[in-house]
Amino acid sequence: MNPHDSSPCPQIVQAELFPPQGGGVFAHGYCLLRMVARSTFSLELQLVLTLLTMAIGSLALAATLFAGEGALSLLWQDLDLLMGNRVAVHSDLGPDKGLLKRRPTADLTTEDFAYVKARLAPAAGWPGARYVAPNYFGRAYIEFHDKSRYMSVDGIADELLSEPAYRPLQGRDFSAGALNALVWECLITQSAAKFLNIRIEKDSAIRVGSQRFQVVGIVPDPPEADPPFKPRIIMPYTASHHLWGRPGVLDSIVVAWNGPENMDPTVRALCAALDECRLPGAYRLSSSQFAIQKRRGIVSNFMVVGSAQSLFCILVATIGIINVMLANVVRRSREFAIRVAMGAHHRDIIVMVLLESFLLGLVGAVIGIVAAALVASPLCTLISSHIQEASQLRPYIGVRGILIPLIVCSLSGLAAGVIPALRVRKLDILEVLRAE
Repeated sequence: MNPHDSSPCPQIVQAELFPPQGGGVFAHGYCLLRMVARSTFSLELQLVLTLLTMAIGSLALAATLFAGEGALSLLWQDLDLLMGNRVAVHSDLGPDKGLLKRRPTADLTTEDFAYVKARLAPAAGWPGARYVAPNYFGRAYIEFHDKSRYMSVDGIADELLSEPAYRPLQGRDFSAGALNALVWECLITQSAAKFLNIRIEKDSAIRVGSQRFQVVGIVPDPPEADPPFKPRIIMPYTASHHLWGRPGVLDSIVVAWNGPENMDPTVRALCAALDECRLPGAYRLSSSQFAIQKRRGIVSNFMVVGSAQSLFCILVATIGIINVMLANVVRRSREFAIRVAMGAHHRDIIVMVLLESFLLGLVGAVIGIVAAALVASPLCTLISSHIQEASQLRPYIGVRGILIPLIVCSLSGLAAGVIPALRVRKLDILEVLRAE
């Protein structure tokens, strides 16, 4: 035997492959894991670089998922707390103006409203719409002392008063008399209050068009509106319909759903109902839903690009593991030959090679996930500083962000061990021992 050979001596090999009697399967497994760990955690430069590459890929994938999940969480929080989970339906002539000739009017009617409301009522299998309500969007000339300008006017039904966007920051809500158009009351946004210099504590009566309204509360500015449209007047729908509406005709219909997961089913049911009562395409949907979908698309693209870059790093690391394991198979061929000659099965050697490569992927994944958890918060801070819409972005370190990198990297490591394992399977024991 070569005295300079670093391969394990036959006695050590025999002790590892053939544990003392009585140990059984657990002792055999323990010895196998010892051999795997001893080989895996050797401080070879190529092995360390491969492990580092796998860790970088795992870090990038986990950090992308942590930031992406945080962005989606923020997105739905904005939708729930600010946007109100709703879509507005407006009348439209559609692609063929002749489609609506049989109707008394091309506008939305009270019959359309009743039909949509009946179709979106709760039924077996889904909760239905949270509410279906009439709404008014328009503009009017606003006057208050020496201040005057055109402002957007929203006429909202009783159901919308529960929305965060219409809860007064100062003052109160509409009275029962205002909701029944017995008295004229309105709410104004913060931008409108600033422009008109109105304080709720004082007697604040403004003129909206030709009618005098009492300002009873100040509500937040619409979060998605451009600056020119943030000054707004909000009044009960009955008041807006009395001033600007036509009998039997609605300006728009607002439909809300119970949660983010119900958005798509509710919008699909709404479109189906509108197709039946107005004909396909003879309506227009507009709301924060589309802003949310646009943002969701941006977040999804970010996650796709980040994941693709991460998977590329993991692919490079996988190729590195293949090279490391092939080099190990060649370097340790004498060791494997001695093990087989002393009674070990080829299956044991193949399992050992696969476990080594699997362990490389697993360890790299764990290192990357721990590092991602540490850098996720600074990463989100960096994104927030460059993207105004993500100013409140916080990472979400959830199970999905941990399990996906763990599974991907572990399976990549396991797959990387297949080619070296096949090389071991074809190992000519007699040839190797004869060469020694």
